[in-house]
Amino acid sequence: MNECRNNQTIDQHYVPRLYLKNFSKLKGNGNKEKVLTTFYQFEGDVLKENIPVKSICYKNYFYGQDGEIEKNLSIKELEWAKAIQKLLNCNENDIDQEVVGKIKQFAIYQYCRTLAMYNYNKNMISEMLAEFIHPKVSSLSKETVRQIAEKRIADETTGADLISSCDELVREISDLDICVIRYNTAKNLLHQICQL
Repeated sequence: MNECRNNQTIDQHYVPRLYLKNFSKLKGNGNKEKVLTTFYQFEGDVLKENIPVKSICYKNYFYGQDGEIEKNLSIKELEWAKAIQKLLNCNENDIDQEVVGKIKQFAIYQYCRTLAMYNYNKNMISEMLAEFIHPKVSSLSKETVRQIAEKRIADETTGADLISSCDELVREISDLDICVIRYNTAKNLLHQICQL
């Protein structure tokens, strides 16, 4: 995957590979490195094992076709990857404020840029438009108005809309602390949870 056209990434991930890599198996190294993971797809109740991380959690041109947001995110993702590695490799008492700031930034961006959040926002806007417009156009049913609103929102909304408020949200949480939980065990986390 990760196709490029005119130096623009077509496959734009809404869950960055830097994050998925921490829950994956690495095979090989350098140019021959493959990052494989197990992926559960809620729709259809499908479990896929040993699939390349680059082939999941993306949509073509999710952030738009001009490549600007994708380029800016890739710069941020390099910083986030370094912060995550520092966090994974250091003692809790040695976590500096720069790492804390990058982890907060990553958390906000990741929360806001998911496909679930994208769909939630589209549905919320469609519902608000339908509620607002329906009383003014009584000749159409509320469902018809909602369908018209959904079509308009689908045509005009992109993943870029999710990113636009992230920096403001990061400022809003700047005074919050973070909590780091290390899970050091030989058993898999999901196996442990299922056994409880």
